[in-house]
Amino acid sequence: MLGVWSARSGVWVDDDVLDITYGPWRLKTPMDNIAYADVDGPYSAWRAIGARLSLVDRGLTFGSSTKAGACIRFHHPVRGIEPTGLLLHPSVTVTVEQPHLLVRRLRHAIDLRRP
Repeated sequence: MLGVWSARSGVWVDDDVLDITYGPWRLKTPMDNIAYADVDGPYSAWRAIGARLSLVDRGLTFGSSTKAGACIRFHHPVRGIEPTGLLLHPSVTVTVEQPHLLVRRLRHAIDLRRP
C-alpha cells in the first residue's frame, strides 16, 4: 500500500502536538486545535483501508483496520494528504490498535482547555 507499514505509520501525542504519519503522509497540529474526539466504527473495507479523502467534507482517513478508529475534528482545518496546503482537512479518522485510549487522551487535553 504505497509505502505504508508500521515503521512508517503512527500517532504521537504529547502536551503540545498531535502528530500522525501514514506512509508518505503526515498530519501535525497543536493540541489546542483539537475540538472533538470519539471512537467510531466498525467500517467497511472500502471506507477504512488506506489513505482516504472524503469528497463530502474533505475529512481524511488513515486506516489499516475495519474494527474501530478514532475520529478527530479540528477547530481549524489542517494540512494532510497534499503538501501545498491548498486542501485542508476539518477532521481525520485513524484506526489505531486502541482507539479508546487515544480518544481518552485527546478528550483530556480538550477538558484541560475548558474554563
